[in-house]
Amino acid sequence: MNISLKVFDVFNLRIAPTVFVGKLSEEIPVIRDKNKYIANLIVDGNIYQQNLQINGEMIGGRPPDGYRAIVTIEKLEMNSEFIKNHDCQLVLIERDFEGR
Repeated sequence: MNISLKVFDVFNLRIAPTVFVGKLSEEIPVIRDKNKYIANLIVDGNIYQQNLQINGEMIGGRPPDGYRAIVTIEKLEMNSEFIKNHDCQLVLIERDFEGR
């Protein structure tokens, strides 16, 4: 099962190298297990980065408009302006039980 996050913004933090903020294509429980998902970042319909390790979510109370903040351990050179000028989606791929 693949779920996509329509990315509206991105942050680069010291405690979490890259945080994608957006809305999920379908509702899933909060991601707490860093080994549950990997992701592909799609920009303007093309694969920009494959197999990003998803670390979980930043949880500070879920905003009423449904935004989620997905964290990857990968340091990506992206900023808010890039995200606003491109169609960006983070496609979450659930791993199998062996962690692949």
